[in-house]
Amino acid sequence: MTTFNHFPGRNRDMQDAFERGLWGAIEYVEGAGAVMRVRGTGTVDEEAPILNTGYGFNVPADYNTEVFMVSHGSDTNQKYVLPSLPRDKQRQWPENTGGVQNPVDKNRYLEFNEKRTYISDEAFALLDGALELKDGKLYIRVPVVVETTITVNQRVITPDVDLGSENIPGFEP
Repeated sequence: MTTFNHFPGRNRDMQDAFERGLWGAIEYVEGAGAVMRVRGTGTVDEEAPILNTGYGFNVPADYNTEVFMVSHGSDTNQKYVLPSLPRDKQRQWPENTGGVQNPVDKNRYLEFNEKRTYISDEAFALLDGALELKDGKLYIRVPVVVETTITVNQRVITPDVDLGSENIPGFEP
């Protein structure tokens, strides 16, 4: 690629390959992804597109977390930003597990382990509140169809009961 940068400027990026910076701010560009303002660490502040890895997060402007700029070739205009979780907020995953964590709270995470997929949060919702766990209660805001048996070990509170049945479609993973 042709560049108007002088050789020393291009060469600096070739030697570094990765440049460490600090979180500045994100600007979302409709149809073009996101651009981050990176605060330099003893160098110049720069703006570069964020490398989309399928996982993203956004923290307040000038938050205390690192970002890494990846230089693509010797052209300093071809840099991409790779955001990093704040070091003091990174979850320590047990062996044979992995997952996704909240970027600013290591105690809120979705973990994949050998037995199951586990959500650590005491409150969560799915599908616009169709299923919500809140204050120790599970709220279901959609019709529930049960194929086999429901066992209630204490009591059932209901204003109405209708007898009947409904065909259940097969499960597709």
